[in-house]
Amino acid sequence: MSSTSTIAPSVDVLNLRGLKTRNHDAALRDQIVQNFLQAEKKWLVDESGNRLTWTKSFPIAALYEGDGISLYEDITRSDGYYLYREEISIIHDNKTVIASCLLDQTDGDLAKSRVAAAYKVEGAIQKKRSRQDSAIEDSSSTRTNWTDSLSRSLHLSVIDMGAGRPDKALVLLEALHSQMIAHRDDRAGFTASYYAVDLQHDDLRIRLANAVKSKPFLCSEDSKPETASSGPKIDVHGVCASYLDALEALNFRFSQAPAFNSGETEHRKCLLWLGSSFTNFEPGEAVALLRSFAHTAELRSRDCILIGIDCCQDPHRLSAAYGSQSAQWRKYAQNGIRNAANILGNEASIKMQSAGEWEYVARWDALRKRHVRFMKAPRNMSFDVAVDQCSKSKCSIKICKGEHIFLSQSYKYDHRELEMLFRDAGLVVSNEWSNERGDSLLFLLTKM
Repeated sequence: MSSTSTIAPSVDVLNLRGLKTRNHDAALRDQIVQNFLQAEKKWLVDESGNRLTWTKSFPIAALYEGDGISLYEDITRSDGYYLYREEISIIHDNKTVIASCLLDQTDGDLAKSRVAAAYKVEGAIQKKRSRQDSAIEDSSSTRTNWTDSLSRSLHLSVIDMGAGRPDKALVLLEALHSQMIAHRDDRAGFTASYYAVDLQHDDLRIRLANAVKSKPFLCSEDSKPETASSGPKIDVHGVCASYLDALEALNFRFSQAPAFNSGETEHRKCLLWLGSSFTNFEPGEAVALLRSFAHTAELRSRDCILIGIDCCQDPHRLSAAYGSQSAQWRKYAQNGIRNAANILGNEASIKMQSAGEWEYVARWDALRKRHVRFMKAPRNMSFDVAVDQCSKSKCSIKICKGEHIFLSQSYKYDHRELEMLFRDAGLVVSNEWSNERGDSLLFLLTKM
């Protein structure tokens, strides 16, 4: 084997964050200062009946700086973190049906009959072979009739929001590729592109390059097949940016595509928002963000959002997934402390990091049905920082021994609550899938 065959291909990564680094760093620094100066007292009553209060919090973005993304992925690999395993199993078990739904966002009974047919195919596949043997599917068995309603070709852009390790997306992309194989001789076939959005440029580039190298149905700009006989491929791209910056940039890119503008090709978009990220925000914030996704991405009637949400309220499972004894959560939380300290500057960095080991604290808030994580200060500390990047005025930040600083949370909604939140965001559930327990859910959302 030649040495070049072991080199991972280069993947196109649009580095918007690199262009905005100075503004991003300044904005994050100012947000940390404001969060540390908050005076409004918040509280919860934990599972033991104890009241826990706090005023300060870490911005979510600060947790993912540095090694944050890699450390969070270590959490998802841990034995107790059931969320990752449940969600990827749902995608794997229903991948053919989900792929069919993404391609056939048609109103009425025709769409329902096609989805039902896809379910029948999926059931036959599952009976025929185990999940571990399902990497290669007979293209004839996965063929659906969605092209009946198309008079022109279709291009599907799959946009993975907060892609991280893209294992879940790859399962879905493989199912889409099976449909590409099945329909490549049709007058109205389809093509697809995958856009992975994340915050760390180098990690994103390496992960996507490795995915292209390991999955023959994927290609990057420098690995595109030279001939049609190589078979259809799914183009892979990366976008290093925040959610909304990425969607705005991709919309501009799509608007410049001649095939989409000429009407030769119908362009559809599917946003993936997996990993229960929706639940990390306050309900109103989550609704506003979901609404912003739909608005910024300019979703139309046949576009969709595939969102994964965990609803488990079992204290024992939650403790295993998020508990105070988790070494992975402690490392992730300590990284957040380092990030915040370094961003605030020398004095804060010295005071916060020399104070001793901060304690990771995890609690279940039964009243609001959410799991909440904190860092507990090891001793008293105070330091002066500029009020903001544009000001010469200083303010003093004081942290008391034993004080809890809010780290993150995960709301555990029931089905009815989720449907109401989606409706508030201007979206409706067009299809859904779940695990056997019914507490890990995957929703396909479309505009109302």
